[in-house]
Amino acid sequence: MVEWKGDTTEKAGGKAQRLDRLESFNVPNFFVITSEEVKQLFNGETQPERVLNSSLDQRIEERIEEAYQDVGMSSEVRKASGKARNLVGGQRNNQFVSIRVSNSKKEKYTYKLNVGASNFFDALKQVVSSYTKHESEHPSVIVQKMVEPGYTGTLENHGMRTVVETVKGLGISLEEGLTTPSTYLMSQGRVEDVFTPDEQLEISRNPVHGDNQRRKIVVDERPFDDSEIKSLAGKASRMGVNLKFVYKRGSFHIIDAYDTSNEDPVITEEGIRASKGEIQGTVGREVSFSEQTVPPEEFQEGAVCKTGAYTSRDGFKIREAGKPAVFQSGDELEKGQRINLGPEDVTVSRDTENTASLKNTGSGVNPFKQESVEASGLASEVLPVDPRVGRGVCVERHSNQGYVVTETETEAVGIPQEAYISSYQDFFTFNSDRVIVDVRRLQREGLEDAIGYVDADLKILIVDEPTREQVRHGVENGFDVFAADEDNLEALKDAVESEEKRFIMQRLRELD
Repeated sequence: MVEWKGDTTEKAGGKAQRLDRLESFNVPNFFVITSEEVKQLFNGETQPERVLNSSLDQRIEERIEEAYQDVGMSSEVRKASGKARNLVGGQRNNQFVSIRVSNSKKEKYTYKLNVGASNFFDALKQVVSSYTKHESEHPSVIVQKMVEPGYTGTLENHGMRTVVETVKGLGISLEEGLTTPSTYLMSQGRVEDVFTPDEQLEISRNPVHGDNQRRKIVVDERPFDDSEIKSLAGKASRMGVNLKFVYKRGSFHIIDAYDTSNEDPVITEEGIRASKGEIQGTVGREVSFSEQTVPPEEFQEGAVCKTGAYTSRDGFKIREAGKPAVFQSGDELEKGQRINLGPEDVTVSRDTENTASLKNTGSGVNPFKQESVEASGLASEVLPVDPRVGRGVCVERHSNQGYVVTETETEAVGIPQEAYISSYQDFFTFNSDRVIVDVRRLQREGLEDAIGYVDADLKILIVDEPTREQVRHGVENGFDVFAADEDNLEALKDAVESEEKRFIMQRLRELD
């Protein structure tokens, strides 16, 4: 059986047990699918790709589905007689939930928000797959009732200081380092400083189709009264926990609790040190400079980012890796500049006497293709779809790098909305010299002929799980850019390289 809030055991995992101890806080209802049940559900499968495509154990699936239908009820109503349950039957209709791994640190693995009945088990597969990609066992998984947020934030205690960071709407923009949060700095229970950005990225659920929608908003006031934050921080300090919360209509709802740290963060109006240590090197080589935060594996010596939160996932990973980084930097850096930062500095000093240009000449094959630091060896570009940072093909977010479906002016190559093909009807209506064909949304039957129909100066193909057949059609029909999600990027690169070589050898044989 699943384990419910108020009755969790060690099998439920650390996150669930910590939430269960927060009796003095408002914690939305949740249940836990224990690792044993997850293992049974996926028939013992641990290979990530097989988890994503597996057939589920029907008996366990029905049990979990019944628990999902009850998550909108309080424990008292859930345990009540059938008549009492029927009085709140409306709460059982497509309750939105979050799905997270319970036995992990700081959302280390994939998590899903605003999951409804139609995509519940697909979302569960993605969460479990992200865990088995790194671990040889099955995770315990928390399924928690979603509270539609006014704000989402984190509260961390560091000795005598407390840091609260919050964003409007869903916490994705905070967690993923996509924006600059409003920040409260507290000392010994008193609010000392409040830093608010001029604007912020708000992510919310579209009430019509349920997908996430993004927009830039002006921040013109503090999210909370000082008294509200002091009360929350006092309770968290007494219990010795850090909190992740949702704020709605004057109430804080706690959705995660994790252990405290005694380190003293450097947070100022000019920027924050996500991790301390000297940063010296050339921008674009040893030092990464980006609009949004980056994980530690994506830079060598240090990172300078224009947005980001101290409590973000990348901030946590960077501190664990022991690499220095600055978030919320107001500096505008250029590739080739030498920079120097002291161990706790947040403002960059440039070494103007020693600069190095990192620009390459490029092949000139694709007139839309920007210059890159490293040559890939491929005739086509291979890019991630909607990356958190850096160059990519963006269909659900705005970016200044790569290719973006947008009607607004951008530094990236803009693709008109009508040139984004996601249905077979779109093939016959687009009229543009730039086009994106999203294979993920198309049925396979007739795909080869449809791809061959596309005629444009810039052609981009988005695939799901890269197959040689899809890539072959793209290469043979002169597509300039291939894209997939970041998990499938290496497989896509291998497929494109192989098919380009095959295509070239075929043409050479035809010339003999």
